[in-house]
Amino acid sequence: MSLRERLVFDADAFGPGLAASDTRLQRLRRRGIIDAHGSLVVNSVYDRSGDGLPESDLDDTSYYLRYLMTRGRDQLDSSLAPMPLPLMLPPGATQQDKEAGLRNLVNVVRRALLSLPEIRLWGEYAFTRASMADLLDDGGPLGRDALETLARSVARGAAPTASRRTAVRRRPVYTALGPALCSMPGAAALMRGTVYPSVVLHANAVLMDYVQGEADEKTGLLPTGVRVALDDRWQGGGVWRAEHSGGDAASEVPRGLSEEPAGQGWAEC
Repeated sequence: MSLRERLVFDADAFGPGLAASDTRLQRLRRRGIIDAHGSLVVNSVYDRSGDGLPESDLDDTSYYLRYLMTRGRDQLDSSLAPMPLPLMLPPGATQQDKEAGLRNLVNVVRRALLSLPEIRLWGEYAFTRASMADLLDDGGPLGRDALETLARSVARGAAPTASRRTAVRRRPVYTALGPALCSMPGAAALMRGTVYPSVVLHANAVLMDYVQGEADEKTGLLPTGVRVALDDRWQGGGVWRAEHSGGDAASEVPRGLSEEPAGQGWAEC
C-alpha cells in the first residue's frame, strides 16, 4: 500500500555543518518535495503481509516496534548498541519474547514520562508544560486567545441556530486541527517546520482541556448540548467530532471526556 504523507523534519538538527543549504531547500520546494509548511512530501509504502494490522493502520509506536523486529532487527542485536536486546533477555528467548521485551521497554519510558510533573503527553508525544505555557502566553496569532477561540468554534459548528432549535437534526461536524490552525489570521506563515507539530500538540491539549472543563461529567455534554470528542489522532493534525445531542443525553453519541479517538468518521464520511 502506498500513501501520500507529509514528514516533518528539522534541517538544522545535526548542526550547521550538516544542514541543508537554503539553495537546496528552495530547489526541493520548486520540485514539490517540500510543501508550504516546510514538510517533506513522500509516497510511503507499507507492507500488507504478516499477522495483525497492516503497517499503514499501526500507531507510531507499534509501527516503530514492528520495524525494529523486522527490517531494523540488526540495530537491536548490534554490539554497537548501548545494551543489545539479546543481553537483556534470558538464553533461548523466542521472537515473541523479544517483541514483548521491546514493548515493555517502551512502556517503561512512557511511565517515566507520565511520572514527571513538568511533562505532558498527548497520545505518543511528550512536551513540556513550560513550552505550552510559553505558547499560550504569546499574544500572537497562535497564542491563548487564538487557541481557545478555535476550541470554542469546534463545538459551535455543531450547535443549532436559535431559529432551528425546535427541529434539531443531529449531524456531526468534523474539524481537522492542522488546516484549522493554518486558516487562522496570521498563523499560516508560522506553521512551518517543527513549529507545526508543536502547535498542533498544544492545540489538541487546549481543546481537550476545554472539553473536560466545560462538559458534564455524566453526559459528556457541553452547555450547548454538543458533545466534542477526538475522532482521529493522526489525520490532519487531529480530527475532532462535534455533534448536537438533539436533547437526548443518553443517545449513542461518543462521550467527549476521553483522549482515546472514537474513530466514527470512517463510517460516517
